[in-house]
Amino acid sequence: MQLSVEVKRQKGKCVFLCRGGLLQGEASDYLFHLLTRSHLKDVILDLSGLTTFDRAGLQAVMLSSNFLAAHRRRLLLRHAPSNFHEHIRRHSVSIDDLYALQNASLADVANG
Repeated sequence: MQLSVEVKRQKGKCVFLCRGGLLQGEASDYLFHLLTRSHLKDVILDLSGLTTFDRAGLQAVMLSSNFLAAHRRRLLLRHAPSNFHEHIRRHSVSIDDLYALQNASLADVANG
């Protein structure tokens, strides 16, 4: 299944609801470009509908987080599959490199 992303505004934040597979190629490129649009502030990436991902998909999320952090913005991760963070660690990515990538609920974002 290809990646589809629904963009919603909730409590003043952009929420990107991902469904399908986040795989190398068009899907990972597409997600990176969506998340790093210059007019956006902090963004929430909701992965509750993610069915599969590969290393390129992980890298797209990590690069987006780093890009946003460099512009004083944050990428907040919500409802990631249970093995998402484990895959990040397994691919030799330090959790410290993901400073801006954190679990968040909309309540946390609204209060922060």
